[in-house]
Amino acid sequence: MNAPRRLLNELYPLGFFGLLFTNTLFNQWVVYSHAPPGTGAGPRGVGAVMLLGYVLQGLANPLLGLAGDRLRATFGSRRPLSLVAAPLMLGVFSVLWGETAPVVLVLAYCLLFTTVMQPYLALLPSIAGTPKLRLRMTLTGSFFGLAASGAALLAGPLLVQRFGFSALATAGASVFVVTLLVPLLLVREAPVNEADVRGKGSPADFFEVLRVPAVRRFVLGSLLLTATLMALVVSGPYVAGAVLHQPQSATAVLNGFLVVGMLVSVALLGKLGKRFEPLTLMRAGAKVGVAVLALLGTVTFLEPSMATWAACALGFFVLGYLALSVLALPSLVVARLSDEDGRGREGVFFGLSGVATGFGNAVGAFAASSLLPLARDAGDATGLQATIAVSAVLAIASVLVLPRRVGVST
Repeated sequence: MNAPRRLLNELYPLGFFGLLFTNTLFNQWVVYSHAPPGTGAGPRGVGAVMLLGYVLQGLANPLLGLAGDRLRATFGSRRPLSLVAAPLMLGVFSVLWGETAPVVLVLAYCLLFTTVMQPYLALLPSIAGTPKLRLRMTLTGSFFGLAASGAALLAGPLLVQRFGFSALATAGASVFVVTLLVPLLLVREAPVNEADVRGKGSPADFFEVLRVPAVRRFVLGSLLLTATLMALVVSGPYVAGAVLHQPQSATAVLNGFLVVGMLVSVALLGKLGKRFEPLTLMRAGAKVGVAVLALLGTVTFLEPSMATWAACALGFFVLGYLALSVLALPSLVVARLSDEDGRGREGVFFGLSGVATGFGNAVGAFAASSLLPLARDAGDATGLQATIAVSAVLAIASVLVLPRRVGVST
């Protein structure tokens, strides 16, 4: 790779800031904006649309993987897909928060987000040619992504409380343009060696890879872990009222602890990643999730106090490791699988990972949006307790399902 291209490709990790800033705002606030506490069955409507949207994300990921494996454009095979979808996604996100915005826009956003995200993730092997460089870019991208999630988690409650939901559109669109569209226009894919890719991109490739038991367990375990995190993210704005009996500014404080936990986890994984396999660290994240859910579940039965605040803050801080396990580690696992496979089928492996993400988001979002309405008012923790219980079941299942080792022949 020549020096100018290598320099431009250093912008690649920055793209995750724009993607995850907008998506964190979407994931945490779309249910709340369409169905505030005490609206009874309201959230089930947007929850059903989110379920459909995330299911379609899961189904679209393999198709996008195949398209990226087969596409041959002047400026790349995966980047064109993201370039076409990014402006459309930006437009939908910008109008999603209007008072009269139809809920079907949630569905459009889900589909467009995965059309940008999946090819962008699959760029990694052609952007970074060595495992060492991939680890550095993945951790750098994770840092940007977690910083973006943190900024969204901190700013979201304050923007909503002071300016209303329309402020989310302005903030998200501005960040998206500067930190995603610019890198997307400038990064360069490595040239494709046509001799190595003849006949690739067949749907049969997915079934061939899925015939490996350990790969199936990895996909299912990743799905369950993603569902756990999604359910908790959707539940976040409800903790302030149901547990702490505080306004939404308290959500910003708790989210601050989550952000610090994620940033600490980046440094921790930078060290642990040199000694342990990414899959081992994912399993540890699932176990951490089980422990934290037990803590948060207990807190929901207590009266608001300093001890309750401290327990919630600790729980959100430690959840940072679970968040990083879902956001960063699967990409390292599938990049290593793609290397081991050696047949130029990156889209297949990243597509399968995208299936786990899409369906995991569907399960988590639908479970939370269906259970949270059980609360009679903003101070009732019944819906939150039910959501935490289901999340704990999902986390325990992911611990049991995730394999200790995964390869294309295991």
